[in-house]
Amino acid sequence: MIRAVRLVLASAMVLAVGNASASAVAQCDALAAHPVDPDRKAEGRLLENIPLPQATEACHKALDEEPGNPRLIYQYGRTLLAAKREEEGMAWTRKSAEAGYRQALYILGLVEQGKNPPELAKARDHFAQAARLGHPRSMAELGTIYLYGRVYGRGVSPDASEALVHYRRAADLGDEIGQLWLGALYLDGIGVIRNPRTAAHWFSLAAERDPLGLLFLGRMHQHGDGVGKDEAKAFELIERSAHLGEESALAHLGACYFYGWGVERDESEAIRWLRQAAEKNDVYGVVLLGLALLGKEGDRAAIEEGLRLITDAAVMGDVFAAEQLWSIYYYGHGVAADEKKSTYWMEETERLRRLFGVTPRGEKPPLPRMLDPLG
Repeated sequence: MIRAVRLVLASAMVLAVGNASASAVAQCDALAAHPVDPDRKAEGRLLENIPLPQATEACHKALDEEPGNPRLIYQYGRTLLAAKREEEGMAWTRKSAEAGYRQALYILGLVEQGKNPPELAKARDHFAQAARLGHPRSMAELGTIYLYGRVYGRGVSPDASEALVHYRRAADLGDEIGQLWLGALYLDGIGVIRNPRTAAHWFSLAAERDPLGLLFLGRMHQHGDGVGKDEAKAFELIERSAHLGEESALAHLGACYFYGWGVERDESEAIRWLRQAAEKNDVYGVVLLGLALLGKEGDRAAIEEGLRLITDAAVMGDVFAAEQLWSIYYYGHGVAADEKKSTYWMEETERLRRLFGVTPRGEKPPLPRMLDPLG
């Protein structure tokens, strides 16, 4: 009888220890998992949403139970990074990567990619390691590195065909970034024969999880490119994208209101959305806002603000802004026509176009975008 009681008590103690262990690990997973980690055991959180110090304590206890678990090592590192203990956090991230944890390898790639200037060769190697282990987002990042190559860093030559391969692998595994970029390559015919219908397919899949897909689809419906031309449908998609938090949709929604695309024209509403875009440092939104303000005849303050906005964007090297200034001074939109200034911005436009590998416009600029939306 005594022996039986002892066995029952011993079993209860084992279960209690097991439950404590599971609890610590489960808490670490719930509080510190990354939302794009394919090996996560919980939904995941952005770094800024990790609760401190609870997450650090939970992951520390979890590592006491499973010291060699690379997932817990990585998540403990995340809690340290969230606490601004960068050196320690990166040390644990590297330790997880050395153990072959693919999400940690992905993070190391992002770190190299984010340097100034980016270390693309090193980033590529980390992403490639993670991709070989089946990490979808690393495949998408590899695609971007090969697409832009030396434009944004050093050590990798641009290769659109190679980019296409990696984007397709990521897209086939359901990664929305891979789907978006694959759609973009098909839409523009980069590294593949242009096929807007295929582009729309990939954008539709991406739109289930990323509002940027809705924006792309909306723009395609505006032009009837690969899908039926339907301005009302386009407006609905672009509006949904903006309300779901896609910052680049703000300017396009403003343009819809300005031109009356799929919605009744409303200049005040257009400027409201364009200002929101400008506040997010969306250069396209900044330039469209500037053009809209330049059109306010007799409102000197608005015209001055509009010209300043576009000029600032052009000085920062934006091709679209420089081209619009060339057009503004050539045609006299909002300001007096000025041949000298028009020539200056024509030359600057051509310089920037050559820099980014875009075909020069020629001697005559298009009409300012707010006067000719298809310019």
